[in-house]
Amino acid sequence: MREADQRIPLISVLLSGRPMIIEELLSLSTATIAAWLPGTSGGQGIVDAIVGNYIIKPKNDPKKNTLSVDWPKDMVLF
Repeated sequence: MREADQRIPLISVLLSGRPMIIEELLSLSTATIAAWLPGTSGGQGIVDAIVGNYIIKPKNDPKKNTLSVDWPKDMVLF
């Protein structure tokens, strides 16, 4: 997708059951969502949040749609 047109936003949705090293993914993506394991109906909720049908936090919140903690970029400090 990135090779087709660099202007197209690329959102990567990471579905995992544990923290993972995603250094390369972060550098390729416009945005990255750590959705963990959303369950049987959680996938639609993730899609709704991505396309704007559901706002996770109010617009006046400066940390809108962010994690409560920083996600490690790499394992250098570990």
